[in-house]
Amino acid sequence: MEGFDVRMATFDQSSGDEHQPALSPISFKIVAMVAIAAEILIFFFATLIISKIPETYRDRILGIANAFSGGIFLSGGFIHLLGESIEILEPLKKELENIPLALICASLGFLVIFFIEKVVLNHFHHHHHGGNEEENRRIVDNSSNNLHYGTENSHKEGNIAHENHPHSPKKAIFTSAMLMIILSIHSFISAIALGLQSEVIIALPILIAILSHKWVESVAIGISFIRNRLPIKYFVLLGIIYSVISVVGIGLGAVISAAVKNETTITNIEGFGTSIAAGTFIYVATVDVLAEEFQNPRDKYKKSFAAFFGFTVMSLLLFATPHSHD
Repeated sequence: MEGFDVRMATFDQSSGDEHQPALSPISFKIVAMVAIAAEILIFFFATLIISKIPETYRDRILGIANAFSGGIFLSGGFIHLLGESIEILEPLKKELENIPLALICASLGFLVIFFIEKVVLNHFHHHHHGGNEEENRRIVDNSSNNLHYGTENSHKEGNIAHENHPHSPKKAIFTSAMLMIILSIHSFISAIALGLQSEVIIALPILIAILSHKWVESVAIGISFIRNRLPIKYFVLLGIIYSVISVVGIGLGAVISAAVKNETTITNIEGFGTSIAAGTFIYVATVDVLAEEFQNPRDKYKKSFAAFFGFTVMSLLLFATPHSHD
């Protein structure tokens, strides 16, 4: 028992709370960096094997798993992050005559990702591909719906397009990079929010949500790269870059958290970062995952159960990680 007390004191000398995790915040963030990067690389390069599985089985399994992760993201956005940011920003809200800062920032996070994905990248793709409306729509839809393995028609169209119209190396790199950029924007924002946290028990649900989804994203990107017949050197390079983005985001958040000395200021930064991340989580859950996944009615009951189960599991985590901001 004495050894346990010494260990707890070593990892967290600033608190005697019995619920305080053994890992210090900085140690937890290092573990998070390694875990996220490792998961991305493992599943990204595993697509070289996964792509050999018959599409029907692969798509059904990934579709159900994707719905499960959508439930996790929905709970992570609404129950954990939004609820946490409302609590963190409550003192500032009272100072500013009850302006709902957390809700405003969450809405802005949602709208910014929506604008980037559906407007900016769509417009950029349109100009790059010379105004072919149907081709532009298909490529952008495939990119923005990267976590969804499509309706049968769109899935078949995508395969035919890649088989009958092989991309030039430059076009393949561009199309694959666009898909990675869409996912990277959200990943970077979520990673910064994780890095900003000063309490492990607040950062833990963010990490769980990220890990629950990263493998799906990595598989989606890897398969997209393979379908675009991306040269192997670029396949490896872009995979490594994608794995580093979340690491950089966590590191940046941690640096900001350490650089700001004023306790009130850093608390407010955490609140704003957490609420913005909540909006991006809600966007990914509703627009990129659940709405798109259920366009294909196949396995809809299994997907519904998976989504509810993911939401329930993630929500129950709130009761397993008691904390306060006193």
